[in-house]
Amino acid sequence: MNLNSRNCLGRLGLFEWTLDAGDGVSKEVDVRIAAKGWLRTHALSFLFLAVVAAVGSPLAARTETLNEALASAYMVNPRLNAARATLRATDEEVPRAISGYRPIVTGNADTTFQYTTTLPSTIANGGSNPRVYSVQLVQPLFRGFRVVNTVAEAEATVRAGRETFALR
Repeated sequence: MNLNSRNCLGRLGLFEWTLDAGDGVSKEVDVRIAAKGWLRTHALSFLFLAVVAAVGSPLAARTETLNEALASAYMVNPRLNAARATLRATDEEVPRAISGYRPIVTGNADTTFQYTTTLPSTIANGGSNPRVYSVQLVQPLFRGFRVVNTVAEAEATVRAGRETFALR
């Protein structure tokens, strides 16, 4: 962008400017400044700022493609972020439902300490520390189609959530 002064006339402060935005099209701008003192001294600065503000900086206006605009909205839109979080929470229901097919493992450990003293002294005097450990594994074979239906329901809920998200 080039700003060229062509003429500066006397006391009224008539300035004629040629504005070339770099595209080969020149525009003439007439500015009359009747003020004296500081404003008249800094008229060129004010004029330049006004022209730049009116025409705009080539760096200020940047075009985006449709994909860039959608990606930007997808990343910073709080409603879309909330909908994505809800969809992720819905997606977690499928592994929970599938866990009904897996075995159930339980474990137990028990320890005690016992000290016995008898009078007169016997062989049973002293301490003992009995320990008990147990592990139980249960694999259900059939639960009356409860697991099958729970998995199907969770998958249907995820599909419905994805369709709802796509409509937003």
